[in-house]
Amino acid sequence: MVGLKWTAGSDASLLLNLEGVMTAVIAVAFFHDKGGYRLWLALAAMTMASTLLSYTPGGGFGGNGALLIVLSMLCWGVDNNFMQKISHLDPVKLSTIRSGIAASFSLSLALVLYGEQELVVALAFAMIIGAVSYGLSNVLFFIGLRNLGASRTGTFFSVGPYAAAMAAIPLLGESVTTQLVIAGLLMAAGTIMLTRERIVRN
Repeated sequence: MVGLKWTAGSDASLLLNLEGVMTAVIAVAFFHDKGGYRLWLALAAMTMASTLLSYTPGGGFGGNGALLIVLSMLCWGVDNNFMQKISHLDPVKLSTIRSGIAASFSLSLALVLYGEQELVVALAFAMIIGAVSYGLSNVLFFIGLRNLGASRTGTFFSVGPYAAAMAAIPLLGESVTTQLVIAGLLMAAGTIMLTRERIVRN
């Protein structure tokens, strides 16, 4: 969330593609899944795209929060692989427990950082948005994990950021830059390679 404050909506949306490749790389490196050369080509393409999105003309690589988003995608990659190990459990119950723990921690942290008054106002909006964008999506995601595995589920899940990046242009008034287009093409190439990669679950 902090990274989003310092990053353009379209840039942040494209950086979310890293979740898929992070999930796949971690699955191969630490969970003994089998992957081939396309996985590493996808990682290279998405790394180049992330570097482009992290760079601000005249400002270098600092101060835009892209690194925080990349780190959060690494955390999601770790989470996806661990959740795949218990995805045989009931997806609704699993989503409820997971969301409850995450919400308790987030609310406690927000209360400490921002105080009760700001928290109450934000909570009403957060509950409405979270019910659909987090609660329902978690249930569907766990069903995908159970049937497809962590690597392939992460790959299909990475399609969403392209829609978000396009939506940010009219909704947030952001401009289409050469940097954004090149990064988007690199991300798309990486996603295609990752989708075509045959990753064998152990």
